[in-house]
Amino acid sequence: MKVMFLNLPNKDRIIRRFCGSYNSRSFLFPPQELLSCASAVKEWNRSEVSVVDAIAEEKDLDSVMGVMDDVKPDMIVTMTGMECFAGDIDTVVSIKNRAPGVKMVAFGYYPSVFPLEVLSNTNIDYIIKGEAELCLSRLIKALESGAKPEGIPGLACRGSDVINPPERIADLDKMPFPDPSMLPANNYREMLLRGPVALIQSARGCPFGCTYCVTSYGRKLVMRSPENIVSEIEYLMGKGYRTFRFTDDTFVIDKARVEKICGLIIRKRLRIRWTCLSRVDTLDRGLLAVMKRSGCRRIYIGVESFSQKVLDYYNKGSKASEILRKIDWVRHAGIQSSGFMMIGAPVETADDMAKNKEGLRRSKLDFVIVSKLTPYPGTPLFDRLKGSMDFKLFPYRNLFKDASYEKKMISIEKELYKAFYWRVNTLFSLCKVMVESPVDFFRTGVLFLKFLVVKDQDKEHPNFI
Repeated sequence: MKVMFLNLPNKDRIIRRFCGSYNSRSFLFPPQELLSCASAVKEWNRSEVSVVDAIAEEKDLDSVMGVMDDVKPDMIVTMTGMECFAGDIDTVVSIKNRAPGVKMVAFGYYPSVFPLEVLSNTNIDYIIKGEAELCLSRLIKALESGAKPEGIPGLACRGSDVINPPERIADLDKMPFPDPSMLPANNYREMLLRGPVALIQSARGCPFGCTYCVTSYGRKLVMRSPENIVSEIEYLMGKGYRTFRFTDDTFVIDKARVEKICGLIIRKRLRIRWTCLSRVDTLDRGLLAVMKRSGCRRIYIGVESFSQKVLDYYNKGSKASEILRKIDWVRHAGIQSSGFMMIGAPVETADDMAKNKEGLRRSKLDFVIVSKLTPYPGTPLFDRLKGSMDFKLFPYRNLFKDASYEKKMISIEKELYKAFYWRVNTLFSLCKVMVESPVDFFRTGVLFLKFLVVKDQDKEHPNFI
C-alpha cells in the first residue's frame, strides 16, 4: 500500500501539533506527529511511504494534487490543527472530492474529541483518536488483508458508530526514530538559534492538572529511557543535526531521568544545543547546571501569571512567590529563558494585571510570549466556562460571547509586551541574541514592532516568538 503523509497547505506558516497549533513568523518546526507515523508505518508495515510538508515547501492545494498525481497514493494520512481547523477540514474535503478513490485518514485533537461529528460532516474515511502510530499500522494491515477494521482500538470508521477506546503505546523505546530524511525540505528553525532543528519527544502525556491545557495524549505519562533518547540524538547527529527541541509537555518532570540524559550527552561528548519546556516548580538549581553543560540553550517556562489567585483558578499547582527566584536560577546557570503568560481568566482583575506587569519588569526572562486564554472543548476549563463560549465545530469557531473580549485582550497583550521589552535589561539581552541570528532577529523585530504600534494588526496577529 502506498501511504502519503500530508502536512496540509495553508496561507500562513502553521505549525500543527496534537496539543495545539501555532502561526509563527520566527520559527518553523517539522510535522513531528506525521513524521513519527510515517516512520512507524514504513518499518512495521513495510509500506511505500512519502511525506509532503506543504507548509515548509509553500505548496498550495493544486501543487499538492500535482504531487498526488505523481505518487498515486492509496491512502492519505493527515493531522488537523486547532485554530486552523476550519481551513484544514475544507482542504481535506477538497482533496477527497478530487481523489475519491484514495482512503483519507485524519487524526489530531478535534478529531479525537469529536470523531463521529467529523466523520458525519466530512468525506473522511477514518478518524484516529489519540496516538496514531499503532492504530494506523493496524488499519493498514486490516485493509491489506481484507479484514474489517471496525474493532481496532481508537479507530472511528465511516458508516459505523462504534469507537473502541484508544490504546496508549506502553513502551516508547520500541518506536522507530522519526526519520527527518523523509521530509522533502530542511529549512526548519528554532526561534533565534542556529539551525536546522530536529524535534525529539522523550515522553508523552502530562500528569499535572492545569484546567486549560490540552496535553499530548492525556494525563498518563509514558517516558522513554535516557539511553533511547541519547541514541536518537546520535542518530540525528549522523544526519547533520546539532540543534534539538524536546517537545514534551514538561521535559523537566523527572529530575533523575533528565540528569541521566544530560550525563550521557556529556560523557559521549555530544556537542549539541537544545531547548525544552518546563514548569516553574520543576526547575532545580543543581539540575540546571547539568543541563547547561549538556548543551541546553533555552527553557520555555509556563509562568502563566504572577498572581496566585489566577494560578489557583487554573489549578496550576505552582507558587507565584517562587517564579522570580526560579527564573533567576535559569539566568545564573547561563541558560536563556522564555516565559509563557496567559491573560483573560474570568477572575483576573486590574490588580492581577498590575502584578503581571511588575513581575515581568523584575524578572530575568530573556523573552516573553503573551497569549489570551482560549478554553478548548475536552478540558475542565471549557466545561466550567462553556456557558460563556460561542463554540461550534462546523463551521469552526471558539470565542467568548463577550464581543469586547478579543479587543481588550489584544490591548493587554501590548501593555505586557511593552512592560517587558522596553526594559534596558531586555534590550541588552536581545542585542546578544542578535549577534547569533541577525536575519531572524531583524525579521521578527520588525513584525513585532508593527504589532505594537499599528492598529490594523489588532485584527489578526501571529505568535512572534
